Amino acid sequence: MGLDGVELVIAVEDEFQIAISDSEASDCTTVRKLVELVHSHLRHSSKDPCPSQHSFNLARQKLIDLLYIQRNEIKPDTNLDEIIPKKNRKNLWRQ
Repeated sequence: MGLDGVELVIAVEDEFQIAISDSEASDCTTVRKLVELVHSHLRHSSKDPCPSQHSFNLARQKLIDLLYIQRNEIKPDTNLDEIIPKKNRKNLWRQ
């Protein structure tokens, strides 16, 4: 995992107040894997909607807003490196 990936993990940890191990982070290569990882660290109520679907929808909407890409371009198995441009990537992680 490169520096960009480490910065993404740190940003996710800060945003969700969770701790992600190095081994978990190294396996986090797609939107689905990132959402599932965050989901696995959060507590959920049985009254909540499907947490993984809800998490994916929130992550997808944020990516759409930040990257100005179409909704259908972001699927659970979409590789993050393919949709997040290297230029200004550090700034995008923060957002």
